[in-house]
Amino acid sequence: GPDREPAPEAWVHLSSDGQVEYVDATGEKRTGTAGVQQWLLTDANGGATAGVGRGELKLRLASGDWAEERKIKVKSAEPVMVEFHRDWLGQRQLAMRLTQDGEPYQPSSTAVALAWSERPSQTAKPHAPKIAEDGTVNVAFDATNLALLVIDRDRNLSGYARFASEEPPADLTMLPTATYRGTIRLKSDQPFAGREVQLQSEASWLEVVAIQKTDEAGRFEFSGVPVEVPLNLRVKNDPGVEAFYLSGSRKVFAPGETRDDDDLRALRRNEQDEPKPDLTPLSERLATYRRNSEVTGMPILAVLPGDDSANANVLVGSVLNGDDDAIYGYLPLKLTATPTEADAATLEEYGWPRPAADEVVLIVLDSSGKASDHARISIASARAATEQGSDFLKRHLPKTRNASTMLARAQEEAQRDGRRIWLIVGGPRCGPCFALARWVDEHRDVLEKDYVILKIMIGVDHRAAEVIGEFREQDGGIPWHAIIEPDGTLLTTSDGPLGNIGMPSSLEGLRHFRKMLQSTARRLSAEEIGALIASLSSDD
Repeated sequence: GPDREPAPEAWVHLSSDGQVEYVDATGEKRTGTAGVQQWLLTDANGGATAGVGRGELKLRLASGDWAEERKIKVKSAEPVMVEFHRDWLGQRQLAMRLTQDGEPYQPSSTAVALAWSERPSQTAKPHAPKIAEDGTVNVAFDATNLALLVIDRDRNLSGYARFASEEPPADLTMLPTATYRGTIRLKSDQPFAGREVQLQSEASWLEVVAIQKTDEAGRFEFSGVPVEVPLNLRVKNDPGVEAFYLSGSRKVFAPGETRDDDDLRALRRNEQDEPKPDLTPLSERLATYRRNSEVTGMPILAVLPGDDSANANVLVGSVLNGDDDAIYGYLPLKLTATPTEADAATLEEYGWPRPAADEVVLIVLDSSGKASDHARISIASARAATEQGSDFLKRHLPKTRNASTMLARAQEEAQRDGRRIWLIVGGPRCGPCFALARWVDEHRDVLEKDYVILKIMIGVDHRAAEVIGEFREQDGGIPWHAIIEPDGTLLTTSDGPLGNIGMPSSLEGLRHFRKMLQSTARRLSAEEIGALIASLSSDD
């Protein structure tokens, strides 16, 4: 509260995780995780002290229903003070008025309200909101955030609001619900028939509409689906029945939307781990690598083993899996020791050197596929081979870019031209990152009317984490992008209702991407924005 009363006997959990990596005899990269953690209990003054090492730590506070989590970075031996402050005493009280078209809304007698608070690393905390006769929803909660969902099924209306530490809105607007139809099939394309499916709030797992059962063709239909709230479609896995999960199950519906013909796959728990051999011809793989090299400036590293022996696999794994950080400056292209007839023809076409049975050949290629240099590495001595490979990578590594300098230049250019900065964060081993980079390059003439494009690669560009940290509050998936003013003011990010959209492909992701452009573009016309979205939805 305002007087900052201490919170005694509150639990504080402190943890740090480390990761170890190694390459097994087959050349596969393996990882293991270990860490240090401890529980502390605050004293009468609400304080707790612990010794820690340098690096990133996770700090979690739990006091009754109040739970918060912070990430801190310890950079020196100086003490680090972390303060948790709850701005209220006891339960927070919220009263929100229901409205429709700007007027007070009188709900039907069957209207229901659901409320929950998200908690880091824990199941969401449900609350018990009540709808008063005058159309006011009241809820008591003890948390930093609240999500409130009201569903009036008799009138096909729903209202959703979520807020964190900011002041909650006074009104909750009721909007027309959605209709959702689709078909679920097994991986074999057989209908997923006669199974119950349920739509639940993604954050809380609370039911938001009646459970439905698929018909003989695997079809389902939900009516009265609440809108603008992140949902998950799940299979109801009863005890004694084979368990399945759904691929592509995260959904957000627009007011009054009718979504037909959604095509989903029901997968068994072990099906996600089935290996999928890459049978793509080398000529097609190389074409994609060359395009990625064009849009990123990263050279291609072709790795050709002479045989499938354990020594060859260990060396190839050591080179490709990052024993030396220099590998992250390249686009690694691994070939098999026994290429197909078509792949052998491609090797002949480009004139790449071929390895002997006891060798691994490393070749540095430019975006045209032309070899600038190569190294023949004998696998007789694993240590000598690893050192030779490391030296070769470092010798041809492109000059490291400075992300801070790149940002400063982008800000100057944006300020001069009256544009905004589109910051795109990617990584050297991220397929969607390269797909987004290719799309941006193909539409650069249109996008640069409004934006200075700034691409930063994690693990490649110097000071990348520092620059990204100025605009991104917490870690998450990539690609991630943000649109900012030349002075650094953050306008919008790719974090939408279902989290980071990255390279948008789903309907929800495309909607959020459109909103990003519509809210920040000054010169792009509605037709141009529409064409950009259409090109994304038709991409592979």
